Amino acid sequence: KEWIIRKYPLLENNIEIIKMDKNPSDYALMIDEYSKLFDEICECYDDVYLGITGGTSAQITSLILNGTLKWETNVKTIYKQYGKKPQENAVGEILFKKFKNEDYRTYKESKMYLLASDTGKKYGLIEDWEYHKLRALHFKNLFDFEQAINELNKAFNKADIKTKKEIKKEIS
Repeated sequence: KEWIIRKYPLLENNIEIIKMDKNPSDYALMIDEYSKLFDEICECYDDVYLGITGGTSAQITSLILNGTLKWETNVKTIYKQYGKKPQENAVGEILFKKFKNEDYRTYKESKMYLLASDTGKKYGLIEDWEYHKLRALHFKNLFDFEQAINELNKAFNKADIKTKKEIKKEIS
């Protein structure tokens, strides 16, 4: 709480500490409790800090998972060892990218190239050239060759030399 107030002085009277009074070692119960608690909190924050100092593994895991599912990449954790300064970690970004990477791979393997390109770009999983190449594959499957070539040209302009050769073949 002190760290947050130092970083964001205007929040001094808006920080709430909540004590769990359920069995802290029950994973299923903790996941459910944090889910209910987070359902009552607004989704509209740029940064969400979850304190993970103390607590059981079930509490910490449930807190991080539920926070990441709710606030996605905006979730950060704060950990303070006794006698040391608090450490901030962008765990939401790390976890959410892993979750979305699985979605990206599934879309790509299923030849749902437009969804793959959008997911990959939105979460920073792919480079710009690959975004355009995936879009080109989507348009190619729709027999919209003009749009496909347009996207491949965009990919070509953003790709490295090795990749440019592959894209040239695709254009041909």
